[in-house]
Amino acid sequence: MIKRLADYLAKYRFSKADSADHLNLGRFGEDLAVNLLKSKGYTIIARNEIINRREVDIIARDGDLLVFVEVKTRSGESFGHPLDAIDNKRIERLKSAGKIYLRANRLKNVSLRFDAVSVIVGEDTPLVEHFKNAF
Repeated sequence: MIKRLADYLAKYRFSKADSADHLNLGRFGEDLAVNLLKSKGYTIIARNEIINRREVDIIARDGDLLVFVEVKTRSGESFGHPLDAIDNKRIERLKSAGKIYLRANRLKNVSLRFDAVSVIVGEDTPLVEHFKNAF
């Protein structure tokens, strides 16, 4: 596991000078979130799914629940905790995407849950936290 983490860190070199690095940081955080959810027994259905112009970072199954996951990754906490960046507008868009997804896929009697994963990539091992039923 530590070897895989070291490989990830080597693959994703972060520099604030290049906007592509911001995308790499986000992708890295989503990769860590997917790994965490899989380790908890979740089945990943989709990543970066666009639903009626609304992007959902991760759609997963947790038993009978369909889970929509918002992932926020930061290179530190100098601008606050990553979840502080999830505003009410983003929450409403995520909930709307969930309802649209259910209708579009004709899923009836399926319960939704909205989770969040925060990732803080610092000098050491990244801190990955999963918040069930975050909103």
